[in-house]
Amino acid sequence: MKDFYSTEYEDGGEVPPPIPQRDESDYIHEASNIVPPSPYALDGTSKFLSSEPLYQIYRNRTMSHASSKRKNVERAKSVKHEEERKGELNFEDLGTSTLWRNIPEVMKSGAQDGMTPEELKLQQAQFEVITSQASYLRSMNILVTHFMEDWAMESCDVLPTADRHVLFSNIQTVRSVEQKFLQDLEKHFWKEFKLTKICELIAQYAKSDFDVYVRYIQNQTYQDRVLTKLQRSNGRFPEELARLESSPACNKLPLLSFLLLPMQRVTRLPLLVTAIVNSADAAGDMKALKRAKHALGVVNKLVKKCNEGARRMQQTEQLAEIASQLDYSQSVKMFALVSQSRNLVKKGEMMVTMTTESKKSGNRSKLWLFLFTDVLFIARKKSFMEAGNSTRYEVVNWSKRNLLYVNEYAVSENSIFLVILEDQAGKRSEVTLVPPSQNELSRWTDALNPPKLGSTEESIYETWDCPQYTCVEPYIAEQPDELSIDVNDVMQIYKKTSDGWLEGERMRDGEVGWFPANRCEEIEDEHVRARNMKNLYKLTT
Repeated sequence: MKDFYSTEYEDGGEVPPPIPQRDESDYIHEASNIVPPSPYALDGTSKFLSSEPLYQIYRNRTMSHASSKRKNVERAKSVKHEEERKGELNFEDLGTSTLWRNIPEVMKSGAQDGMTPEELKLQQAQFEVITSQASYLRSMNILVTHFMEDWAMESCDVLPTADRHVLFSNIQTVRSVEQKFLQDLEKHFWKEFKLTKICELIAQYAKSDFDVYVRYIQNQTYQDRVLTKLQRSNGRFPEELARLESSPACNKLPLLSFLLLPMQRVTRLPLLVTAIVNSADAAGDMKALKRAKHALGVVNKLVKKCNEGARRMQQTEQLAEIASQLDYSQSVKMFALVSQSRNLVKKGEMMVTMTTESKKSGNRSKLWLFLFTDVLFIARKKSFMEAGNSTRYEVVNWSKRNLLYVNEYAVSENSIFLVILEDQAGKRSEVTLVPPSQNELSRWTDALNPPKLGSTEESIYETWDCPQYTCVEPYIAEQPDELSIDVNDVMQIYKKTSDGWLEGERMRDGEVGWFPANRCEEIEDEHVRARNMKNLYKLTT
């Protein structure tokens, strides 16, 4: 289905990030297990579970389709009568292997009789919530039954109890909620065929039941660390994990691809709902549009809650890690760094020259800056001879952030002139910072001081004239001021730098940050850009 902030002329499916490409032979086991769906069983078991592929394969398929469509659109631009090109949904190209209009019971019921193409799109957009949920739950079941409940994963000799608790977290609770959600979705479908309550069910679950995601996603920082530690260990875990991951039962997919499922699913729910919003608007179904917009608001709140929880946990971890790596020279006061109200804003290495009132000429040296919400640390990274295998820094100075001043009048193409009005020793000093790239220069300038200076090496756009880019390859943020983007995300660009970085706002949720331009393509078609802006307006009104 079409993404609400669409960059294309036709509708696609849910398009999360890709998984590693695998041999076609790896899919044989998967394909052999697919059977046609049938009505919801009396014992409450889902029949769509066996008709839909694993969620990882579903995701890979939809991403490949989105890539093909982009190429088709580019070719279509050279056609003389492009404006006559129809935007009907090609159902057979969707990520799901099951189509609403082709279900035998739907055909026999006559539910689709007399429907316009737009009304059929609306039904399929809602139906994909069900089929993608079945695909997701099928993968979740494998995570529990194949990995978590395997005898080796339950053995303390292979996986210590504390590590097992972190690794699998509350995945059982998440799965239970998702089983109930799919059951309610399918009951609605098999009872009425014509879908009208999908968004009501989404909103109902997102308001309370889906809170289980908040805890799971908060735990992922620890989960990633524990999995990495276990995989590098000399114990039995790597051997047993390799045995499990090589099994056809999990389609030879890695454990990590299953552990990431809850986070990937909850952050993609808004995409499914915005597809319904878009389809309801096109079909002129005002009741469905109202329900979909309400569900989207609830789902966005859930995603924001999950993101904030994960961010807080990551920030706490980050602060503790940095604090453990810092040593203080004899002339520098100690500082209690770890605090719930303090976050890392940005860190990085650059050339630094420091001068004081008593020392007008300073030495230029490579130092690290750690900028937090309320304090700036300047430190020297210790050599291997000093620190051994661990990473350690010696703090050479620090200052409260409200005592920093960026000198806007001392302009240079590649430097930032920072005045420390009062450092930890009560002294004033002037610091010249030379970041390693144009992008880092721009980002450090923004971090230290709100952007006021223009630069010949960057472009800053007014809000009414922002370019739009669509993500073609996922990017995971590596710094606090960066933005994670997913395939088909659309961003309004506020700033470009000459070394290939963009700062922009993700239109689906308003999150802002930096990301590499080579993971995106600019939306040059004015009609598509205008449609995205109109859709944003409709969505927020």
